[in-house]
This record gives sequence, C-alpha cells and structure tokens, in this order.
Amino acid sequence: MGGMENHTIELAMGLAKKKHKVAVITKKHPKNLKYERIGGVDIHYVDDETSIRKPLGPNAIEEFKKLNKKWKFDVIHSQSNAGYYFRFAVKDIPFVATMHGIASQEIISNINQGLTPSLIPKIIYHFINHTFYTKKMIAESDAVIAISDELAHLIPQKFSIANKKVHQVYNGIDTEEFKPMKRKNTEKVIFTVSTLHKQKGIQNLIKAMRDIKDSKLIIAGEGPYRQELEGLVCEMGLEKKVVFLGRVENMHLPKYYNRSSMFAIPTIRVEGLPLIELEAMSCGLAVVASDIGGIPTAINDGVNGLLVMPGDIEGLASAIERVLNDRKLAEKLGKNARATILKKFSREKMVEDTIKVYEKLT
Repeated sequence: MGGMENHTIELAMGLAKKKHKVAVITKKHPKNLKYERIGGVDIHYVDDETSIRKPLGPNAIEEFKKLNKKWKFDVIHSQSNAGYYFRFAVKDIPFVATMHGIASQEIISNINQGLTPSLIPKIIYHFINHTFYTKKMIAESDAVIAISDELAHLIPQKFSIANKKVHQVYNGIDTEEFKPMKRKNTEKVIFTVSTLHKQKGIQNLIKAMRDIKDSKLIIAGEGPYRQELEGLVCEMGLEKKVVFLGRVENMHLPKYYNRSSMFAIPTIRVEGLPLIELEAMSCGLAVVASDIGGIPTAINDGVNGLLVMPGDIEGLASAIERVLNDRKLAEKLGKNARATILKKFSREKMVEDTIKVYEKLT
C-alpha cells in the first residue's frame, strides 16, 4: 500500500457513499481472495501480477467484460497506467486517467538521489514507458485528472494534448479521521512517514538531527533503504534520538500525528501530492517539507507550513528548529494547515470534483 492505493480506495468509498455503484479491479490478493466488499465498494482481485511496469492484463479485461454485462458501466477510471489495456479493449465507454506523476518527474527523482549505473535501467524504462505506453493512453483518454498544480501545468506540454482535456482534482483525505486532538506530549517530537527509499530523503532528516537539540525523530515506514538508514543513525551516534517504528497501518496514523510536535517531509523525489502531507496538515500539525513537485500545491510557505530546498540539510534543520522553538509559529502554521485541508483537500471535495469530470463525459 502506498499513496496511490490509499487514494484509490478513499475515492472509491467516497463515490459509494454518494450512492454511486463502484467496482475496483485490481491485482492478485496475497491471500488469494477473489472478491470482498469494503465501504460499499466491490473489489475484484484477478491473477494478473502487476507493478508500475506492468498494467492490469487479460484476466482483468475478462473480469471487466463479465461485470459490464451485468452492470453496464458509465465510466472506466484508471489510476496512472493500471488500466492502460482497458482503453483499447473497451472503446465505447468513456475513459478517465488520473496521473499521480509522469516520466520526467521520475527521471529527475532518480537523478536527485545521485546518478549511479544501477539507476540507468530505471531511467531508460521511464523513457520507454512514456514514449510507447503512457503517451498513447493519454492521447486516447476522454479526460485526464491532474492531482497537483505542477501536473496540471506539465501534462498538456509533455503529452501534447489540449488544456481543456486536463481536469484538476486534488487528492483528498478523510478530515474526520485525520483531525486535531488534544496534545499531551511535552517532548519535542518530529514525525515522518515514508517508504524507505533513498529518494525519500530520510537520510537528510537524520543528518539534520545532529543540529536539532533536545528532540526526538520518529520514522514510520518500511523499505529497502532501512538498513542503510539504521547504519547512518549508529554512525552518527543518534540511537537515543531516532526511532524506527516500521510500517504503521493508516488507521493508526492519526494518533502518531497528534502525539507529535511537527511533521517533516524531506523528500528529494518529485512527488505528486503526498497524502501524508495532507494528513499531517489536517491534524493541525506544522509541516516542514521539501519545495519540490506537487508539495507546494498545499503548502504556502510561511502561511500554513515551511518549505525548504530539497537536499538542503542545514535549511531543513533550521526550519525544524524554528517550528520547535516558536510555539506561536507552530500554532499558526497548524491552524492554517487544518483550514486549508478543510477548504481544498477533503475527501468530499475530491469526490465531488471527480463526479463533475464523469458527468462531462456521460
């Protein structure tokens, strides 16, 4: 599970709550379930093993055709490339694609973490994927949803499509689940949630901790870079200041947000619009984040959060210290952050704006 998966189920359940009938077709379930119903949404698991490099294939198409005979679908909605083959297998139903990122952003993200020979195949893949797959799907789509200001600007340019085909629908979260609670914590606690990859920049946050006094860093998440990060903590003698929680279920995150003094997003990856950013802001936390990708879509520097240059360890440490040592600033940023989410980034608004896109096509 990651941001796109959480976005998908939130959108699906939000549509179901509005009395729309929603089916999700997705890859094989790890426990071999074929079907389940969650939050009013029918979820169908097929035997296609998918990844970012491999969209849903023949089994998913067959499942769709079987369901369509019974349901008569009004819209097919693909999350990034997952539904690539649906566009070409079923031509008479409007097709919408939500783009969470594009190849040029992925390539920049790979370069930002330090170009090594092992990254070259990934960069080549992103180029091929853009040229031979995504570009074709976008050209054939009836509408494209951009989740951030940056993507809304880039998609017409990179895919040579009309601006009117691109619809801006921000990611949204459940503002009742992610809401401020009374904070009893007297420690200075910096919280971050991340898949532990090098391009997420957690190593820079750990390095910044050397200069941030009287504080503790709590890291939630798992990933292939964890061992290196734990090694860095030991190397720097920060074992008493840095805690690794491992993977935390989404339902448990609100309590961690609300036990923290602030939230940090040190990514050097060109992000779409991270749900963790919106969740932390919705809990009334002051957020210090990298000024990259879609992150500034939600954060107005100095108003509802602080932005720093990606990879700037000194700047990151300085911004975090400002928040930790200035209670009035932290309260102002947190209050404004919550107001921003309620106004522009709630699940209800995301669902309503998505329905408007569907209605234009049907």
